[in-house]
Amino acid sequence: VVNLLHRAELLSEDMHYQEAGAILEQVIKQEPNLPIAYLQLGTAYTILKDYQRALPILRKAVELRPELGTPQFELGSALFETGNFSGAAEQFQAVTALFPDWADAHFYLGTSYARLNQMHKAIEEYNIVTQLRPKHYAAHLLLGRALSLTGQFEPAITPLRRASELEPHSAEPHHFLYDVYTHLNRKSDAEKEKLEAQRLSSR
Repeated sequence: VVNLLHRAELLSEDMHYQEAGAILEQVIKQEPNLPIAYLQLGTAYTILKDYQRALPILRKAVELRPELGTPQFELGSALFETGNFSGAAEQFQAVTALFPDWADAHFYLGTSYARLNQMHKAIEEYNIVTQLRPKHYAAHLLLGRALSLTGQFEPAITPLRRASELEPHSAEPHHFLYDVYTHLNRKSDAEKEKLEAQRLSSR
């Protein structure tokens, strides 16, 4: 079993997920309660976008080792990809409860909340991510956007400016800043951001 697991891991590293999955299916037949096999197999199926197979396997991994966090994270990711944002949020909540400093779990929890239109909860999570990882471009960008969507235009400026500094070739922060300045009736600033967004979009 150890040799099979190692072989599956090497295949996964080389992005041969189909072959790795076939080996992991063999492992599970031999060792039906081996959490790592379920986790690796579920992750492989998620990468292959075979969510129908991935979800029950990842649920089994969570059932076997709920204290690890990684099975919940992978299950949350698969649920998110299928559009089950409330289910995804539940899994990412479990991960952040176990590991409060896991920035990616907070980020995907925030994004799940945003998809559920629970913007105030999303803002909380994005704020945590920017504290844990100050150079997380997407967290700053989506924090600014979430603040803007809840009518908090002035506070939205700082994270959007930070996002534009972190990714100077991205037009997105400037699109969002244009929207913010337009709402604030800062016409000159809005026009600058509009032109910058157009310049970067045409690159």
